[in-house]
Amino acid sequence: MTGLDRAAAALGVVSVASVGVAQAQDRYQVFELRSWSIAVATGLGLCAVVAGVAGLRWLAAASGAAFLAVAVVQVPVWGSGDNWLGGNGSTASLWLGLGIGLLTVGLADRLWPDETTSRT
Repeated sequence: MTGLDRAAAALGVVSVASVGVAQAQDRYQVFELRSWSIAVATGLGLCAVVAGVAGLRWLAAASGAAFLAVAVVQVPVWGSGDNWLGGNGSTASLWLGLGIGLLTVGLADRLWPDETTSRT
């Protein structure tokens, strides 16, 4: 496992852990994850973990692209009266960060070829 693979797995763990953090109530509630957003955070997070453990950079990039797409959808859905996705602006920000991170990890060896980050 290279450093990029470990980074992909770590970003996936962050996504799965965010479901637990979102369950905190009162002053510790940072963001919302309800209904479909729990499935998104868990499912895409597990995909990122698998991508990191198996060394599948294409899966890390695909998970990142999916996180970006869901973040873009979350913003207008949250602003409308029908928040079917179940998140808020902080949720969109988290997914935006995870998406950019996973896309960078997934495409790093193609964008910046380097012997220390590429698999042999």
